[in-house]
Amino acid sequence: MNNETGGVKQIVVSLFLLLTVFVIGIVGYSIIEGYNPIDSFFMIMITISTVGYSTITDLTQAGKVFTSLIILASITIVVYAVSNITAFLV
Repeated sequence: MNNETGGVKQIVVSLFLLLTVFVIGIVGYSIIEGYNPIDSFFMIMITISTVGYSTITDLTQAGKVFTSLIILASITIVVYAVSNITAFLV
């Protein structure tokens, strides 16, 4: 496998990981906070993008822990993806 193919593979893996966090977030908010799919989608979008607009309702303790884990995971994955993209371009 040459370097270019490996770079593309790492970018695809990065996007897959981000999508996985996205899906886990939607399902998690639905289960933990009882949000409908649209509200769960909104919550995961503002959490992953770090916009921090506002929560739909006050989060439970479990919701706060879950949101914290989503933030840590998504920031880690975004940094990983950016480093892979940068390495691929350079």
